[in-house]
Amino acid sequence: MITGAARGLGAQIARRFSAAGAHVIINDMNLAPAKATAAELGGDAVACDVSDPESVAAMFAEVGRLTDQLDILVNNAGISGIEGDNDARERIRQTAEALARGEPSDLDSGITEVTTEQWRRMIAVHLDGTFFCSREAVRLMKPRASGNIINMGSIMGTFGRQGPSA
Repeated sequence: MITGAARGLGAQIARRFSAAGAHVIINDMNLAPAKATAAELGGDAVACDVSDPESVAAMFAEVGRLTDQLDILVNNAGISGIEGDNDARERIRQTAEALARGEPSDLDSGITEVTTEQWRRMIAVHLDGTFFCSREAVRLMKPRASGNIINMGSIMGTFGRQGPSA
């Protein structure tokens, strides 16, 4: 099972697992794109907001109905915290262009303009979601005393830069 796998890196991880013979379960907040990726790979799709513990528990109950053996959980779901904030996206684009031209730019706007709500949402997805999904996955893995959990992290967590620096 791969969280946040309807597109992007998560979908690519799912493709690699599928190519290696795994039956993949694709998670995303939106079921339609998760189903599309799962159909491409001959897998299953489940939707939930990983930051909501009740939703995660219900999702893993469904995973338990879909398979009798969960071997791997990839905690890949993540957000920048500025989803839907077109003004922030534009500021990031302008900053990147200025830096590419060698011009000074407002490097601190990425953190000074992040709202508390955006910050808390990002933390909830990244940290709470990883914990909630791992907790439920272990419950499925424990009876067999077998399984693996892979936690992904963004390159943005390794160094500071302009943009969604929170």
